[in-house]
Amino acid sequence: MKSKTCVSCGIEKPECKFRKYRIGRSNPESRLNSCISCRSKRNRLLTSDKRSNAKLRREIISAYGGKCACCGESFQEFLSIDHTGNWNHTQPNKSDKRGGMALYRKLRALGFPKDAYRLLCFNCNMSVGIYGYCPHRPLIACKPAWEMAMNPQGFIPHGPDALGAGLK
Repeated sequence: MKSKTCVSCGIEKPECKFRKYRIGRSNPESRLNSCISCRSKRNRLLTSDKRSNAKLRREIISAYGGKCACCGESFQEFLSIDHTGNWNHTQPNKSDKRGGMALYRKLRALGFPKDAYRLLCFNCNMSVGIYGYCPHRPLIACKPAWEMAMNPQGFIPHGPDALGAGLK
């Protein structure tokens, strides 16, 4: 009987303890590198992580009002945290740039600070980041990160009439 060593636990086991690849292999008898028990443990951990991450995301969304601060969008699939201010270029420690779950854990640890973070839908967040304003509120402008890096003191034209202003 053939045996194989599991890359996860390092134990040599009979080949029947390893699942076969489903498709796409030149050898139809080739098998996965992790044994069945290690793969099931890994899958349980991943499922648990997904559940706890989803719970933390719901907690963050709830703490920041449950809707986009600009347009009022409330579908949680569209919502994201926005850093108010130009944190990308003003933070002395670049290693403190966080996003995703690391940012959510940081916000929870800090008690959900409202002065430096807000909840925006993806469209509003991208518009503020790229153009410096959101079409829902064109008179309220803030400098996007790229503009802050190039010209920290400069004026950014904003609003629907200013979109092509620099191209004339």
